[in-house]
Order: sequence, then structure tokens, then C-alpha cells
Amino acid sequence: MIEKITAPRRCLLAAFALAASLAANGSAAAGAAEALPDPAGAVILTVAGAIERTNAGAAADLDRAMLEGLGTETVRTSTPYTTGVQEFRGVPLKRLLDALGARGRLATMIALNDYRVAVPLGDAETPGVILAFERNGEPMPVRDKGPLWLIYPLDGRPELDTRETHAKLIWQLRRIEIR
Repeated sequence: MIEKITAPRRCLLAAFALAASLAANGSAAAGAAEALPDPAGAVILTVAGAIERTNAGAAADLDRAMLEGLGTETVRTSTPYTTGVQEFRGVPLKRLLDALGARGRLATMIALNDYRVAVPLGDAETPGVILAFERNGEPMPVRDKGPLWLIYPLDGRPELDTRETHAKLIWQLRRIEIR
């Protein structure tokens, strides 16, 4: 039986292909020669600069399914921009950078409104730093800080709950440039 593959299924297949490629190679670096699959859905993030795996010239275009295919984590934290503790779900920043073979020291995060913030790549080593695409179980629309929001686990972490880190909580993230 031949089954028509719909757009949502293509997104899921692309995500599985990305995850399977990484798992088969043991690490992103080992699979660096392989190109990423093309996104089947709407591109919500472009990563460019010092990365080894691409699918859009010298950049990597990713849809939500591709990000989810890398595995997700849930972080419960408050932020200076929300009321009370929120539950965020997204891909760990480290996992995304590893999947793309990112090499460098700094990531310039760029929002839809061109707000930019420099984030040291070392921040990705901090457990709980995620690119969130859901808040409290719901996808985040652009009008409510989506589709992606860089989240740090601030609660109970005084070393993170600082003005410097608050400035890195970039929402409406659309592009990351690795240097």
C-alpha cells in the first residue's frame, strides 16, 4: 500500500532523520560531513557561522519538528518577564549546538525585531538552558514571545538570576550566528 506523506509527517520524518543521523555517528562532529535534511515545515530558526552541518548554503534552517527531534527538556522557572513560575519546553541549547557541529566562543542571538544579544557558547553547558517553543503546554505565538525563547533556569540559581542573564532571555528568536 502506498501512503501519501503529508507535510506534518514530512516534518516528523526530517526530525527522525536528523536524530538518527546523529545517533548513528555517535556525535555531531562524526557526522559533520553529512548535510542536514531540509525542513518540511516552516523555518523557525536559522543558525549560521562556524557550524559544520548545514542545509541552506552555509547555514542551517530548522523547523519545529527538527528541533523536537533532537530531544526536549522541560524547565520550570520564573522570569522577570512573566508572572509566577512558568513551565517551558524546548531543545537544550547544547544539544542543538552539538547537532550542528558548532565551533566558536560566542553566539549572537537575533530576534524578529533585530534585538541582538551575545551569549558565550559556554552558557550552553549550563543544565536547563533551552530554546523553548512551548510555555505551560502551549506553543508560543509571535505575539507572546514565540516561536522561540532562550530560557535559563533562574529559580534557585542566584548565579544565574542576574541582570546580565536577564538580558540574554531573548524571545522571538529567529537567528543564531556562531563566531
